[in-house]
This record gives sequence, structure tokens and C-alpha cells, in this order.
Amino acid sequence: MEAGYGTVKTDGYNSSQTDSETDLIDKQKGKTKSKKKYPYSVFFILSNEFCERFSYYGMRAILVLYLTRWLSFEENQATSIFHAFSMMCYAMPLMGAVIADGYLGRYRTILYLSCVYFVGSLVLSLTALPPPEWYGPAVGLFLIGVGTGGIKASVAPFGADQFLPGQEKWQNSFFSAFYFMINLGSMISTFLTPILRADVQCFGNDCYVLAFSVPAVLMLLSLVLFFLGRNQYQKVPPTGNIIGKTFKCIYYGAVGKMKRNRYEEPRSHWLYYADDKFEYGFIEDVRQLLKVLLMFVPLPLFWALSDQQGSRWTLQAEHMDGNIGALGTVKPDQMQALNPLLILALIPLFEKVVYPLLDKCRVPNRPLQRMVAGLYISAAAFVCAGLVQLKIDMAEDTSISTGETGVMFINTLPCNVHIKSPMFSEELNSLGMSDFIVTDSGKYKMTAESKCKGQNYKFEKTFQCSELKAYRMILYFDVNKGLKLSQFPDKRDKPKHGNAALSMFSIDDLVDTLTIISTSADALSSSDIGIHFNVTPFKATDFMEVEPLRYKIYELSVVFSKLIDTSQNLRLKQWCLYSLCSQQWD
Repeated sequence: MEAGYGTVKTDGYNSSQTDSETDLIDKQKGKTKSKKKYPYSVFFILSNEFCERFSYYGMRAILVLYLTRWLSFEENQATSIFHAFSMMCYAMPLMGAVIADGYLGRYRTILYLSCVYFVGSLVLSLTALPPPEWYGPAVGLFLIGVGTGGIKASVAPFGADQFLPGQEKWQNSFFSAFYFMINLGSMISTFLTPILRADVQCFGNDCYVLAFSVPAVLMLLSLVLFFLGRNQYQKVPPTGNIIGKTFKCIYYGAVGKMKRNRYEEPRSHWLYYADDKFEYGFIEDVRQLLKVLLMFVPLPLFWALSDQQGSRWTLQAEHMDGNIGALGTVKPDQMQALNPLLILALIPLFEKVVYPLLDKCRVPNRPLQRMVAGLYISAAAFVCAGLVQLKIDMAEDTSISTGETGVMFINTLPCNVHIKSPMFSEELNSLGMSDFIVTDSGKYKMTAESKCKGQNYKFEKTFQCSELKAYRMILYFDVNKGLKLSQFPDKRDKPKHGNAALSMFSIDDLVDTLTIISTSADALSSSDIGIHFNVTPFKATDFMEVEPLRYKIYELSVVFSKLIDTSQNLRLKQWCLYSLCSQQWD
């Protein structure tokens, strides 16, 4: 029988239908069946996104401390580098979108730029080995910026490509899971990576090699997982450079508006002057886009401030002790983990409790109103950060300027001492100290007089106090030489690692080692326990940074009765040990 029109049915085939109509029906049946089948390829994409976000935020969490502590950049320089890197990461999606839409397609764009991303992570981790050099990390950060920014505009749309028309509900659930994976990876990495940095020692310092290597491994895993799903993906071919087309539409609309003849009928919107080059529907889409962009004008300001969590806020946290009571101590670079943690905790709370309650109370809470409320709360947070910084600045010592010097007097004697000098002429109590005094640099004659145990003592000497230097003037008693006043360098700046700074001064010529041991230590016999200071009688040791904990002092096997308490992250200048007595000051 010749194919054509008729009424005879053979094997379920209606001869009244053409071959093309039959093909269309078969495709529709296939689509109907596919609607019931969930695209499991999205699980490769979700796993990829978790690993990639773990890699990015883990590296980013410790970046500013790496720049200041390991590469020795000034805080302002490190902040500039951090934000230049962030700017690159958020500018590269434009390039990535152009490549994906106009040339390679989303799959190949993600695959190729993920390889660039991994190479950058590998370079950054390997160049964290000593000696510290800046150019290796610069190359690594550049490659990471190209990679993470280049794939950012393609990953979520590529996930959406896996769903067919009629699967909108599943598609929405995918975006929720996608957003969940972003924040889960961010939270875990910003909590874990600082631990790897600080609690593991490499080459006598924080272990940046390990801290960067773990994100690099996760980026490699992300790349492998994405590649494994290659045969299951729905790959949409490139459709053209939509970004370039949009800019052309704006350009031709603006030019057409400026060149409009006064006799020409005006358009309802200036973009419609490009109607000779673009179809009406596309022009309307661009017009709606511009309206949305106008609403988003304040958002760059918000994100510019929000990104300070990884720079200035982390540097600010270095000047704080991170003590959160029974929960322990938070490292400066762990502060950023609070953001994704709150997102994961508050989204279900607001969706299931807060917003329904507001609806029930007839309180308006449309998306735009929620955004405005969030911006106000964010503004309050930055005000709080500013107040905290003011408090930190108030706790800092008076700065020493050019032509000035700083001096503090410390009395280790069991009796008062009267001091005479151009900068300080007062009686200093036993085991007491003076305020930190800033004065002009130069030579100063200092006299100390004391009546101790029924005998009069006097000491007089001229000291050189150099420009931009700080000194401890320590009074002590030498059995052979009597009352003495000695000059030692002082450390006035706060440690930047959230630690305390500790120096020992011994007046016992029989002691050559002093050890401080945390009260949480279980044993005292191991030489590996505690922090050891090799002391010389009547000499101050160099300052050593110690963790802000509670300590006991040990001289050989004799336990000093006092406890050293640095739990408030005190900026310790000196510990004066006299007999069984210790003296602490901030």
C-alpha cells in the first residue's frame, strides 16, 4: 500500500496521518515519558559544585593571613590584593558567558576552565613552600580567578539544561539543592582550612602548604566528578553571544535616539530605535533587563562591603582573642564560616516559620522588602564592626612618631623606689610599673633611690633612648652590685595572630630555664610539654607568642605558686619573677 491519505488502519497506524505528523507524535510521547524520569546527571553537577565551592572558599578564608604572615605584605597591601583577586573572580563570568554562549558551549567551557582552575590551585599550594616569594602565588591567584570566574556563569544554567519542559518543579528543587551545596561547601571549608593552617606546623610556621593543598585536591575531585557525567548530560550547543547582542541593542538604541529626525514618529522607549536591527521581543527583554539592573544599583556597594569579611574583618579578628566561652576559641579566619552557617540555618526557619507568620499577621514581606530589610541589618552590622574597631584602637598604646621614644619603668623590688628623670619623677610601688611614656628621643639621666630592709640604695646612669623605639626600664637588686636599673627593648604592638606576647626576666642566678605549661596539660615530665625560656640572670628574654590560655610557671621541678592567666588575650610586656611572686600587666 502506498503511503498517503486514507481510512484503513494497519498495526495501529492511522493512514490519515503523514509521516511528519507521526514523527511529531512519537517525539511528544517520548517527552511525556521523559517527564517522569529525573535527570540524574544533575547529581554530578551538584557534587562538582560542592567540591568547587569548598576549594574556593577554603583558599579564600586563609588568603589574607597568607599574604600578611607568610608573604609579609602590609595589611593595606594584603587588603588591596585580596579585593583585586575578588574583583577578577566576579568580572570573569562575563568572559565565561561569552565563551559558553558563542563558542564552546557550557559543558566544554566548564571542563576547560576547571582545568585552569585546578592548575592555579596546584600552583598556589606548591608556591607556599619556603622560601616565600610573591610571583608564584600571583600566577596561582590569576589562574584561579580565570577558572572560578569563567565557570560561574555556566554551572547553574548547565544544571537547568538537564531538565525538559514540564519539569519545572524538579528544576526549582535543583536550584535549592544547588544553593545548599554552595553554602555547605563554604561552611565546611572555612571552618576546616584555618585548622589545617594553624594547628599543623610546617617548616616551623603555619602550614599553608597543607591548607592550600586540601582545596586543590577538592578542585581535582570536582573536575573528575564533572567529567564522569559527560555521557549523561544534555549539552545545548552554543546559541550566539547574547551579551554582545545585548550591548549592540543598547548601542543602536542610544544612537538611534540621538540621530532621530524631528519629523520621525517618537518611540515609546529609546531602545525601540534599534528595531531596524533587532526583533521586538529581544528589545523588550533588554528593556526589562535594564529595569532590573536599575533596582540592583545598590548591590555592588553591599557586596564590596560584604567581601571585607575575608579581608579587614579577618585582620580585625587577629587583634581579638576569639574566646567564645565553653565553645572554645575561634581562629581569625574561621569567622567567615558564620555566614554560610547562618544561611543554612535561617533559610528553613524563615521559609517555614517567619514568613508564614508575617503573612498571617498581614505584614508585607515581598522579596524586595525582604532585601531592603536585609540591607538595613547589614548596615547595622558594619556599624558594630566600626565600634569594635574603635574599641580595639583605644586599647592600643600611644603610637611613637618620628623623633619620639617610649619608656616604661618596672619595679621588681619588695620595696618602693623613687625615680628621678626628665620624663618620670615619681615613687614606684613594689612590684609596680609606670604608664607607658612617649617623649622626645635622646639621652636621659635617670636616678633611682630606695630604702629597703633598713638600708639606703641609690643608682644613677645615663641611657640612650633611640627614635621610634620602646624600652623597659627594669629596677632589680643584684646581691653583688646593689640596686640596678637596666634598659631592655619593649614590644608595644599587639600580636597579630590572636596570641599573647610573653618575655621573662629572672633575678635568680641559679635558674637557667623557666617553663610555662598550660593548666590543661596532664603530665610534667615530658620535655615536649610546655614552652621553655632560656634565661640569663638580670636579662630579659626575647618576646615569644603564646596561645591565650591559663599557665603555670615551672623553675626546674619547683612550682611557682602563681598562675599566668592570658585568657583575655592580654598584650603581655614582661613577667617579673621575684622569689615566688609573678607580676602581670597589660
